[in-house]
Amino acid sequence: MEDGVNRQSKIWVHFKPIEKNDQGKSYTECKIDGCNEKLVYHNTTSSMIKHVKWKHPEKYSEFENKCSSAKKQTTLNSEGFKINPLSSDKMQAITNAIGKFIAIDMRPLNTIEGKGFQEMISILEPRYILPSFKNYLLKRNNSKPIY
Repeated sequence: MEDGVNRQSKIWVHFKPIEKNDQGKSYTECKIDGCNEKLVYHNTTSSMIKHVKWKHPEKYSEFENKCSSAKKQTTLNSEGFKINPLSSDKMQAITNAIGKFIAIDMRPLNTIEGKGFQEMISILEPRYILPSFKNYLLKRNNSKPIY
């Protein structure tokens, strides 16, 4: 199997790559408890994950736990650059700042639904998701005063 294969998935702990056969197919071999079952490898780990799920459920549970505790995957923006998720603290700080802006400048609450305001926020912090006018009011009523 090519050395350039990306083995970031935690499922690779249970498999070893096998060289291509005469027909050019790549294989992996299960290493769990002497299973040694060979699976065709098509540049994805889905067949390996399914094998572990159905043939070795106890190992699959361990795999799921490791994956769920791992760092969440980042997304890409339209230019292909990584975007890390916005923390809940930062989201709350932005929401509070918007509330202060509305209160201090005596703007109508539906300012946050204006296209110009939404465009400005998306340029300043593309990861921030503006709450709807209704949700904003509900959140504000259940918290301390804005200003």
